[in-house]
Amino acid sequence: MSGQDVTGTDRQRSEGSPIEYEFRGGFAIPGRFRIEGPWAILTMSASQLEFRPRSRWWARHFGPWRLEHPTVRTVYPGGTHPVFLWVRINFLAQTNMPWVFMTQWPEGVLGAAEQLGYPVMYDDPIR
Repeated sequence: MSGQDVTGTDRQRSEGSPIEYEFRGGFAIPGRFRIEGPWAILTMSASQLEFRPRSRWWARHFGPWRLEHPTVRTVYPGGTHPVFLWVRINFLAQTNMPWVFMTQWPEGVLGAAEQLGYPVMYDDPIR
């Protein structure tokens, strides 16, 4: 992946710095809160996942929420969202709490996670 495309953006800040992938979509931590539609940004790097609101005003008051790489047990696709028809990508943390990112293009998010060394399972174990 290079440049802007339908699945996201990869970027290098400077020579030799790690690649980061950025995706727009929805975000939820079940039982805590949810950001529907394309109003959240997921930034993936080899060291962490960062979720933040897309709006600068909201970002000043809420987030960012970070999940460190060593705490991610598995990444797997979930079912389609009932209203937006987007696919959930579940990031299961060590505490068995899924962090959910909703996207129209799950292949891009899963591919980026796999490239960055996250444990990706393509067969949907939990719905």
